[in-house]
Amino acid sequence: MEGRTHVCLICGNAKSTHPDFVYHRFPKENQRCNLWKSIVSIPRITEMTVEKLRRNYQICSRHFSPKHYMTGHFKSKLMHDAYPDQNLQSTGAAVLTKDSVVENSGYPGIEYQPRPHDGTLQAECAEVVDPEFGSLDVDSLRNLAGQTSPVMTESGENRAIVKLLEFLQKKYGKVVVVDIMDSSQDPNIYNFEKHGFRNVDVRQEGDCLKLRTNVKNRDDFQRWREVFCIQTNTCFNSYKLFDVGVRKAFRQRLICLHGVKTHKGVRKTSTGCSVFMDATIKIPHRQAIKSDPLLKEFPCFVMIQGKHNHPLDSADVLNQLRIPSSTRHVFEKYFEQGMTVSMAHRHHLMKMELCDDLHGQANPAINPSTNAIAYMRRTWMCREYSGLNCPSMFEAIQKFGKDNPELTLRFDHREDTSNFCVALITPFMRRAHTMLREAGEVVFVDATGCVDQLNTSVIPFLCAGPAGAVPLAILVTSSQDEVTLTKGFGMIREALGPSAFNGRGEPIAFITDNSDAERKALAVTWPTSQRFLCIFHMLQQVWQWLLNSKNAIRKDHSQVLMADTKALLYADSTEDFRDKWENFQDSSLAMTYPNFLRYLSSLVQQKEEWAVAFRAGTILRGHHTNNFCEATMSIIKDIVLNRCKAYNTAQLVVFVAEIFDYYMRQRLIDVALKRRRVKSVNVGKVSLDAVESLGSGKFKVFVSTRKSRHWLAVLAMGEEKSPKEDFFTDLSEIENKEVKNDEEMLVLSEVKVESECEDTSYTNEYASEDQEAVMAKVQEATEALQKAGASFGNKDSIPALDRFIQCMKSIHSTNQFNSEWWSWSWQDPFSTRMCIPQ
Repeated sequence: MEGRTHVCLICGNAKSTHPDFVYHRFPKENQRCNLWKSIVSIPRITEMTVEKLRRNYQICSRHFSPKHYMTGHFKSKLMHDAYPDQNLQSTGAAVLTKDSVVENSGYPGIEYQPRPHDGTLQAECAEVVDPEFGSLDVDSLRNLAGQTSPVMTESGENRAIVKLLEFLQKKYGKVVVVDIMDSSQDPNIYNFEKHGFRNVDVRQEGDCLKLRTNVKNRDDFQRWREVFCIQTNTCFNSYKLFDVGVRKAFRQRLICLHGVKTHKGVRKTSTGCSVFMDATIKIPHRQAIKSDPLLKEFPCFVMIQGKHNHPLDSADVLNQLRIPSSTRHVFEKYFEQGMTVSMAHRHHLMKMELCDDLHGQANPAINPSTNAIAYMRRTWMCREYSGLNCPSMFEAIQKFGKDNPELTLRFDHREDTSNFCVALITPFMRRAHTMLREAGEVVFVDATGCVDQLNTSVIPFLCAGPAGAVPLAILVTSSQDEVTLTKGFGMIREALGPSAFNGRGEPIAFITDNSDAERKALAVTWPTSQRFLCIFHMLQQVWQWLLNSKNAIRKDHSQVLMADTKALLYADSTEDFRDKWENFQDSSLAMTYPNFLRYLSSLVQQKEEWAVAFRAGTILRGHHTNNFCEATMSIIKDIVLNRCKAYNTAQLVVFVAEIFDYYMRQRLIDVALKRRRVKSVNVGKVSLDAVESLGSGKFKVFVSTRKSRHWLAVLAMGEEKSPKEDFFTDLSEIENKEVKNDEEMLVLSEVKVESECEDTSYTNEYASEDQEAVMAKVQEATEALQKAGASFGNKDSIPALDRFIQCMKSIHSTNQFNSEWWSWSWQDPFSTRMCIPQ
């Protein structure tokens, strides 16, 4: 028998006498070879080497159980852990009868797979056996059976599966597919179809889980791994990436997070867990597809070996899980909506209904920690808006300008000093330059800083509008020095062109704060425009100087000196200003504090910029402050930035171009739609032609017409997007179509006149009665005031009474009169202060 091939060592069957048998050589490994020798127990082979045994002896398939055969190939291959049985003579291993039951043994296409659980595929044969049926070896049929799975019940999805079922139906009659998943497992735990993956042949064999899926590349496997980790509350880290060749496109081994030795003693997450995952993606060659029809659709084979030595549902273990990409995408959507870290965290808790779900809150795959959310936000910021003060940041700004060609976006970056400036002009700002008369009269300029992580400054150019300030341009700078501001203002002038500021090219006047660099840069850029100081910035500057301890001004004298400064500021005329200045120079306080006299003298040299008396003849429309700028700063920090700093200048430019511009336009739209009640800031006295009588002693002074509201809509939205003028027609403007002839019109007119006369007499009657009651109270109040003055008045009462008389003379309406007396009545009668309305 020695030296003969295709002869069984145990039973002596030969290939010539039993051609249906399959003959297997001894394994190459010494350990497995010795196991086979001990099972066979033939004395003459006990001392033979592995090479000699493999060359001379074989064992037929009658001595192997069908569970020892692998699937996935149309040839007989044993599994890695297969071993012969000397007492076994399985006829089913060689010849398939009509009532044979073929077990589903292992994964298709994977070598040396262990036996699965007891899921089976039954092939009920026809009454007449096909002539070719007997020549079909058992391994070919077993491979075909192993390639069927629960996913095959989905007809029409996989052409290869349908073709395979048709082949089985034609050859062996009725085919019944039985679920091969372990009944102890949750049937939905490996169902990834909603994520785009289909898992077939899911088998649990002791501590080994094997499955096959439709993953076809490395990126898809990373997504599949995330889904698997979420479904099973596990986390696997990459351990080794194998080299690939012509048969495999990808192979990777991963280990459990708690089995990483580098985490031991550092993160204290290592428990010595031995669970690992092995994933292989095979290349579907033509020959491989012939032997495995599912290889084209399901080329990925995954094996998870081992048992976790730690719980999978405790809070501490769940807290170590990795955040999947799907959760990161959800939070990036929150960041795109302008949410901060805390806002996104709170919103996500309420959205996912996790407030009462401790398991969900402990799982970072569902509910990341605030530190993880902060890291995700920094990463998202860096990706969307590049770095901080680096070339990539300016590339992001340039890309934003190219993506929005309707914007005028210019920037300058000086590498030697790291200073930069960005000029931004939106279409709405350009329309304001063209349509608003106020854009060419008074322009308000001020700066605010600390709006991003680079402490960038935002300088808006504003003018008065129907609903408050209207932006004309925005300058973003890294520094407020004169050189940088001059460069930035120059870019705005070049971008606006000669038609800027209502066709003037430059405004009549600027109102700014007391920044010397800003005022000098404005003088260089627009030399013919006048520059005025905001009066409350001027007074604030003086008050800070008086309170500075280095100047040694007494507290009781600070108020007097401040009053003298205010008298100069609000002087009625230039002559009055000079008189008050001369009187102050001769006063005792000026002699007592020569340092303040020198300080005030330096300010008087610039009196044309801050004294109200020297602004006569300039078209300021009553504006002496830059309150528009202060209100706009609040809008930028509260509404645009939501009281948070922007990540960098690129994000700040995006916020200003989108959120700020939209908010300012929406205010005008609200006025056009009568959703915002505003009072004109440019109107002082109006002619009687603008006053409309409504009867009953009521008058309408400012009439809002459809033409004016259509004009506001065009200013905010543009001519193309704004509706027609008829859209803004008032109901009062619609003619009464029910009146058809002049007689009806005459009757209505007479009735209207009679009713107005009746209303007027009624009003006058009650008005006279009210007047008498008011005069009686005034007489009583005068007597009480005279009595109090005679009893308690002194020389200190004279200034207070002068102030009171001045307030009474300045009253020009009923509301003012009532307001003054109400303010008097609400004062504390026992207070030591004078209860004089201020």
